[in-house]
Amino acid sequence: MTKTALPRPEFVVAQALSPSADLLAWLARQPPTQLLRVPIDLDVSVLGARGAALGFAGDRAQVKINDSALGESLADHAQMWCANQKSCAMWVWANWLDGGLRVTKAEGPIAAADRGAATHIYVAK
Repeated sequence: MTKTALPRPEFVVAQALSPSADLLAWLARQPPTQLLRVPIDLDVSVLGARGAALGFAGDRAQVKINDSALGESLADHAQMWCANQKSCAMWVWANWLDGGLRVTKAEGPIAAADRGAATHIYVAK
């Protein structure tokens, strides 16, 4: 059996990360099947990922993270991308489920210089 990579979905801008109250209300209206591309600041400890903040501005929504759908944990990705930092900025693909993000893909790190431009959640078309 030959493995082929799934095509990358086309994402479009959907919702600003701030104000956080509007963001959380918008997320609550999303069906659990809606694929989202989200900039997160992952909170990492020696025990793994503890949670995340959406975005990097002052008004950030704190959310639960479920990475059980990944082959490699978000904490492992954070270790690879951010060394031994207590937080790691990254783009993830996820679904909003039960008041938190169910992460299906860790896309990659967000460089410090690029965090100011990570201001929205994107949805797959």
